[in-house]
Amino acid sequence: MRGYTNMKTIGLLANAAIAGLCLVSQASAAVYTWTGATNNGADSSKWSQKKNWDLGGSYPSSAADTAIFTGVLPTALNNIPAGPIGTVSVTGGSYDLTGLNVNTLTLNGGSLSGGIYTVNADYSDAGWAGETGNTFNPKLNAGGTTINAGGTNSLLVTLPDLSTIAGGGSGTLNFGTIPVGGTVTFTFQHTQASGLTLHEAFQTAGLGGGEISILHGVTPVSVTDGELMALVSSGTESYTLTGLNPGAVSGTLVFESNFDNAELAPITITLIGNVDPVPEPTSLALLGVAGLLLMKRRPR
Repeated sequence: MRGYTNMKTIGLLANAAIAGLCLVSQASAAVYTWTGATNNGADSSKWSQKKNWDLGGSYPSSAADTAIFTGVLPTALNNIPAGPIGTVSVTGGSYDLTGLNVNTLTLNGGSLSGGIYTVNADYSDAGWAGETGNTFNPKLNAGGTTINAGGTNSLLVTLPDLSTIAGGGSGTLNFGTIPVGGTVTFTFQHTQASGLTLHEAFQTAGLGGGEISILHGVTPVSVTDGELMALVSSGTESYTLTGLNPGAVSGTLVFESNFDNAELAPITITLIGNVDPVPEPTSLALLGVAGLLLMKRRPR
């Protein structure tokens, strides 16, 4: 019995130790700011060097941690944990964090350089808010890098004839002839890994005549050359093309995401068609009167 009691006590102590370790692990989750202590010599560029962070006693290493970079040197880091790190925010300077695996990556006044990055939840750049027309640049402050979305993702456009175009592909939407006020509907579907947010831009080129509008959600957008609509939602987006003014339509629509994965590459649609004028009501009325007069004059 005494042996059983001792074993039970040991088991309880072990469980308590494990629970304690969990609490320590949870307690270590924090917000860290890079200080890059220059007196560390070769260690000054090491992410894993505790002295290089403001908290001193640890460094960001888990999905619960946040790492902030404000422009402090050095800006080319090594020994980056396998991750994923919870959040990385660059608010100043240009940092090379090649190999970073992060859930949320935010550029807000700072920039990235280097090689390959993996983002599992959301990659955003505050600079996108200032872009208009066809100037949308997913790499506005991350030029030269490769930023891939983690998990399994896809982009898919479904045209009115039910044909589809996947990420990186191209196709033609020939809507024929529609009258002013006539409509054509197509959909853009983005399927992403659980928890991932895609930011896409819908861009146009060569449609400078103002013959059509695109209805996305509840806001119609008059499409002329250089229009852009930024999307942040997930699922399926439905677009309704409406004839506005008479004339031929010939141009391109481009759906572009903010990630570099091949399956998330831009989709290009060549748009072809024609918008015919609607007969004026006065003209219809005159035709009706002329018809009645002809009927009266017809011999019986």
